[in-house]
Amino acid sequence: MDYEKSKVVAKDAFHVVSLIALVLIILGLVTYLGFIKCSSIPGWCSVYDAVLGKPRVLIAFGNDGLGEPEVLAQMLSNPKNLGVRPTLIHIDRINAGNLRDYQLVIVEHAKTMNAKKMGEFIAYADSGGRLVWTGDAGTASAPDELLYEDDLDKNEAHEAFGPWARKLEGQTVRLDQLISVQFLLTYCGMEGCSEGLSRVGRLDAPDPNHALVVGLNPSLSLYGDFAVVEEGTGIGSKRVLNIELGSQLLDPQKKE
Repeated sequence: MDYEKSKVVAKDAFHVVSLIALVLIILGLVTYLGFIKCSSIPGWCSVYDAVLGKPRVLIAFGNDGLGEPEVLAQMLSNPKNLGVRPTLIHIDRINAGNLRDYQLVIVEHAKTMNAKKMGEFIAYADSGGRLVWTGDAGTASAPDELLYEDDLDKNEAHEAFGPWARKLEGQTVRLDQLISVQFLLTYCGMEGCSEGLSRVGRLDAPDPNHALVVGLNPSLSLYGDFAVVEEGTGIGSKRVLNIELGSQLLDPQKKE
């Protein structure tokens, strides 16, 4: 009788353990795919990181443009922020192979970039990687790399789509479609900026509960330069943060 009872207990314990393992596998999968954040479940981040390791973050940088890679790395290393020390790699050493080693790639201070390099970042994002493209990265290139409207339709004008639309060996490289915006100019390129960090305006979140801006101080001011873009065609975009300027923003031709 005791033997039969122990068999039942062992069978029930096996089912419980199997159920727990299945729940953990499902939680791990939906966390990895980004459907939930590990912080949504108390203590789950510690379990998730213990199995998969700390998130692998890369800051890819070049020789010019907006951004301070070392400062960004220090901010991300702060336990109050991400708490992960990113790897810093110059874009000259970036390739499709080593990009796959990272769960998050941030591109900044990389204004000058050729179409081949841009294509490698696009391929990384298309394969499921998380790509953060900042400032004026990739906006300086060789003129013969730019994609023009008449490259796609001979009846169209010979006008470039912008620096984030390139051509390479007969193929198109469309970062503009990936991020759904088109680069115009930098703020300082439009308005002119004096020496030092002058106040530009106030940041405003249309949806203060969005995961990217939740908890943001509604009266936070923006200082310094930034990229000005317009919404374009692509996979679709969602605006999570606006800059409330103190005056109308005009380009060098005095157009809004």
